Amino acid sequence: MCKTRNIFINLLVISFIIVIAIFNNNVSANLTIDDGNIYYYEIVNEEVKLTQCHFRSFPNVKIPEEIEGYPVTIIASYAAGLDSMAEKVDNIIIPDSVVTIEENAFLMDDIYACDYIKDFTIPKSVQTIGSSAIGYKLAVDTPHIKSYERMKDIVIRGYKGTAAETYALQNRFTFIALDDEPITTTTPVITTTTTTQTTVVTTQTTAVSSTATSSSVSTTSIAETTPVTTTVTTPEIKGDANGDGKLSASDAAFIAKELAQSSISGEKITAEDYPSMDFNQDGKITAKDAADIARYLAEQSISDNKKV
Repeated sequence: MCKTRNIFINLLVISFIIVIAIFNNNVSANLTIDDGNIYYYEIVNEEVKLTQCHFRSFPNVKIPEEIEGYPVTIIASYAAGLDSMAEKVDNIIIPDSVVTIEENAFLMDDIYACDYIKDFTIPKSVQTIGSSAIGYKLAVDTPHIKSYERMKDIVIRGYKGTAAETYALQNRFTFIALDDEPITTTTPVITTTTTTQTTVVTTQTTAVSSTATSSSVSTTSIAETTPVTTTVTTPEIKGDANGDGKLSASDAAFIAKELAQSSISGEKITAEDYPSMDFNQDGKITAKDAADIARYLAEQSISDNKKV
């Protein structure tokens, strides 16, 4: 019964709109049809204010973001309630251009409230939502008294910390935060740095000549290139126990210290593991190696002084 009544009213409204569009130049200049939906509007300061909305695209309606190249910024009071319920609209999507939804903008007349809009998507751009703008129907309408009734099962989708969330909480409507949608993760790119070691190879060219044994045989010289790899070996300094590249008294002290620690820990120091510490080359590391280093250095010092 309710649906039949709505269809009848809907036909009457469409007929009324067509008559106005044909015979009223002022109105026709401010009327547009987008995706089957009919919008009346005003342009003020290069911004569009929707004054009436007659929805015909079902089940979802997306209000246009701009008209005549101007952004739609305001949905006026009583703009979208009286005719929008001729057939059921499941969801209204407000565009990112809208800044203000005035009071009673989507107020339903009780005649149409049997199939009312239950789901609204409101962007971050909306800063102001007037009282009873969404989710209310007109319960009493007299010249002296107007009362509104809050409707059930209204869902408002929007972003946390915006006017949409505030309105939903204040009016006890269900709020679904679009911020909580699944987050897409990006796999980090791992960069591998490869170090290339260049070996310089010196080539030695040898000229091989052959001598002709007969006047009828010609001689050709062939150049052979043989790669020669030069290996530079740093000679090990006998007695350089601490590995500083020179023989000094500190090496003798180092051997004495290591022997003392070995005696305490019980770990034997061998010439195989530490060949540089075996100064006297007797195949073992003892205090004698330290003493021999000290004696050698003393002899070297005396010899150098004599030369001077």
